[in-house]
Amino acid sequence: MVLSSPKIKPSRQSAAPSCSILSALSACANFSAIARDLREALRLDPENQSTLYSLQSALREDGQLEQARQLRVKLAELLRKRDKASENALTAVQLNNQGAGLEKSGNLRGALEKYRAALDLYPEHVGIRVNVAAALLRLGQWSQGISELREALRRDPGNAVVKEALVHALKASNR
Repeated sequence: MVLSSPKIKPSRQSAAPSCSILSALSACANFSAIARDLREALRLDPENQSTLYSLQSALREDGQLEQARQLRVKLAELLRKRDKASENALTAVQLNNQGAGLEKSGNLRGALEKYRAALDLYPEHVGIRVNVAAALLRLGQWSQGISELREALRRDPGNAVVKEALVHALKASNR
């Protein structure tokens, strides 16, 4: 976009544009059109942090302050949700590691408790689910252990190690 205005002059003292350039760009921008495009992008990916922020900024520049405020609240909620998910994932990995330590020391029931607590926090983690399954199988709880292996395989269908563990568990449970 080529701008021609007597106000627009690059600063000679710095490579950064002068305030008058930024003011002119803001005055020339069609924030309504920008907001429309960003709303469509947000419809396609409602939790995209960059899109939420950009739409909130465009709405604010377009004078739609209440809508901008609502998006700022939504963005803050999204960030809190992501922080909580990260916290849960970290705690789950710590609990899983504690379970592994208990299992090494021979405390299989204690290990299973830790693994289950970890899985409650991070149910999509296949490795933690496999640890739950392995502990259940070692405790002779075949149907529960096999069920956890099946769920792990459903979540990660290409995992050859889980496939092999499931085949082995099914054979062992029929003895």
